[in-house]
Amino acid sequence: MDKLCILFNNLNRVVVASYLGGLLWYRFSDYILPTYFMQQEPLERSFVISFNLKRLPCESDLGELETVTNQVIWCMYFMLTTLSTVGYGDLYPVSMSEKIFGCIL
Repeated sequence: MDKLCILFNNLNRVVVASYLGGLLWYRFSDYILPTYFMQQEPLERSFVISFNLKRLPCESDLGELETVTNQVIWCMYFMLTTLSTVGYGDLYPVSMSEKIFGCIL
């Protein structure tokens, strides 16, 4: 029973770490980079725009985006594969600032 509790505790830590990391990554790509670091780069070169998690202001009428649940799952998946150093390559940092932040993370 003690080993099962330790396993559950570790699994819970991984899920919480990937959730918080995914939220941080989304906010970093969505708000912090365009506002403070990527002012000279076009908005199209960001993680959230490239993977249909957010639209450009001029494309607001182009249809549905991913649901909020799917956005959280995509960001958690990105963080989990990044933190486990597997990095399947289906989600990846797009801009140079995101790549630098991903290396530091």
